Amino acid sequence: MLPFLIRDTFEGEFRSNESQNDDEPPDPLLKNGSGYFKALIRKAQLDDISSLVAIENQSFASRDYPIDKRQFYFLIKTRNVKVFIATIEGQTAGYVCLLMRNKTAVLYSLAVGEEHRGKGLGSMLLEAAERQACRDMAFIIRLEVSCMNKAVSLYEKQGYSKTGIIKDYYGKGTDAFSMFKQVAQQGGGEFEKVNTGRYRCNPAIASTASG
Repeated sequence: MLPFLIRDTFEGEFRSNESQNDDEPPDPLLKNGSGYFKALIRKAQLDDISSLVAIENQSFASRDYPIDKRQFYFLIKTRNVKVFIATIEGQTAGYVCLLMRNKTAVLYSLAVGEEHRGKGLGSMLLEAAERQACRDMAFIIRLEVSCMNKAVSLYEKQGYSKTGIIKDYYGKGTDAFSMFKQVAQQGGGEFEKVNTGRYRCNPAIASTASG
């Protein structure tokens, strides 16, 4: 079984194209110094594995247990896992991976290539994951993230709430926040907070999020 990984997200300004088919994530308009440009989000295919590994190694080369080709193959082929990639002008710029467990979606991994950080791509990928969770009838998305990770503020900005602290989650002296976000009402009635439990994250993952 793969180690459970929660990775970094990257904050930036973005806006979405609302005229999208509900079966596909939005194609957002990302902002750079000269204006807005378009990024495409689509489901990852086996042909994308090499570019996914390149993003992974670029983002987490100094960490233990980066996702390799075999693991990406497993993720793409597994029924209850959704992997989306973001491309800019045909180049893979980032990806997000979502794991479905009954009515709970778990943010498994998110990474953005170095040259595309600070453009809002991480926020856009997170939005794509949330839309997919809703399509899969999930009530909540949950994750664990280092208490020292700058991405905590981004998650809170995107509506995620802290549910507790897990001591030594990423190794001795490195604690993690458990966080969740409600993405749908249960049975149309009042939503009751779901026990988030604990999926053990890879202790090697640390805070490297950048704006």
